[in-house]
Amino acid sequence: MLKVIALIKRRADLARAEFRQHYEEIHVPLALRHIDQFRKYVRNHVTAEVAGGPCGFDCLTELWYADHAALQRVLTYLQSPAAEPIRRDELTFMAKPENVFFPVKEHVVLERPGAAPGARSKVVVLAARPTDESADAFHNRYEAALPAWLDGLAEPLRCVHNTVQPSAAAAAPWDAITMLWYAAGSVVQPRHAPCGVGRGVIVGVGECETPLA
Repeated sequence: MLKVIALIKRRADLARAEFRQHYEEIHVPLALRHIDQFRKYVRNHVTAEVAGGPCGFDCLTELWYADHAALQRVLTYLQSPAAEPIRRDELTFMAKPENVFFPVKEHVVLERPGAAPGARSKVVVLAARPTDESADAFHNRYEAALPAWLDGLAEPLRCVHNTVQPSAAAAAPWDAITMLWYAAGSVVQPRHAPCGVGRGVIVGVGECETPLA
């Protein structure tokens, strides 16, 4: 499958709670009425900026497609007159020009038996490479550091790493996005990325996944 991450920013006149309510209660059902190409659809709403300063977005959305052709069908549809209701609704709660989309390669680093999805908290670590390091060198160094970094954390239940892929559409603001799940209510969170980075941000998120047939 092909995975795309979208960093979605709210309109300046909306609070995060208003943005989240509109996204979940209005936009998600609207999008799913018009688009049937998603294999998996997860929204990660920012609830806390843990370390590294403001993240610059309000929701990290994960979208899975069967393949590049399915993604292209969606992109073509979103430019068509039939998608006007979706485009119009986006303007009511998103700062749309500031949204960024990019493909990633996902792999599961850690999977422990534990709490069910509804009883877990989630943390996202976003990292950008130093300006003098190539993407390949950074990815190799970062992924090599993941096992030792995880060993130093207090029992995460799950870890999924996303390597940001080259994109012709826009330069992604991050090179690596690592996701951690803990038992609900856990206050133990990482304070830094797995290895030396040019820029790193850690956020707590509220995960919302829509079951798809």
